[in-house]
Amino acid sequence: RRLWPQSKPEMKKLVLQIRTRLMQKPPHTHFFRPLAADQRQRVGLLLVPSFSHMTLAGIMDPLRAANRQAGRALYETCLISTDGKPVKSTSGFEIAVDASLGERLELDQLFVVSSYEVDKFCKPAVLRDLRRIAVSGLPIGGMESGVFVLARAGLLDGYRATAHWEDLDHFATEFPRVATVGDRYVVDRNRASTSGAIPTLDFAIHLLRQQQGFALALEVASTFIYEQESSPRDAQRMLSLGRLK
Repeated sequence: RRLWPQSKPEMKKLVLQIRTRLMQKPPHTHFFRPLAADQRQRVGLLLVPSFSHMTLAGIMDPLRAANRQAGRALYETCLISTDGKPVKSTSGFEIAVDASLGERLELDQLFVVSSYEVDKFCKPAVLRDLRRIAVSGLPIGGMESGVFVLARAGLLDGYRATAHWEDLDHFATEFPRVATVGDRYVVDRNRASTSGAIPTLDFAIHLLRQQQGFALALEVASTFIYEQESSPRDAQRMLSLGRLK
């Protein structure tokens, strides 16, 4: 069997095929894959009705601060809803969005931001759209109860994931194909999950540290006067009154 082209036309065809493959966008395989110095990340934030502003800020504001500290646009965020209409938070504020989930979105990462009433959100069409988006290997994260949305779409089968301590037992029972742990946040290949608003901020700083380097992540953390004392695998714990004094 011939393993190498025997004529100039065949050689040109092979070179063209190799060049085309090299020019193609590399597949998404991990949240922390290396980035080119001038590469801008387009981050989608899918808002679930009754989402928490704290959870949204936990992932969105560190990216904004990274742009400011770097003096250039490292990240571009795209707010998304199922139908392109504004989404109301737990605080009663409606947030305008940039796109609908059904559109063909050019994203580098997608985060589902949710807190309450997640059951009402998990409709077949929504789960189908998420599965369609996930086919490319796009890194997708479930922030707080957003992990329920990913699990119901089947996007966490065979992955490690966490959930808020109030929902942890329920989550583990409902989704036996997911390796449920009680960590603050989890990154497993091209999936991520956080257990609450502050662990979402933990995750965002960690994301910056891995993608942009320690120095920029430290500058962003300093912007928020944030001291990361917890590691991802620290167990969630309830605070006693003594710890709040």
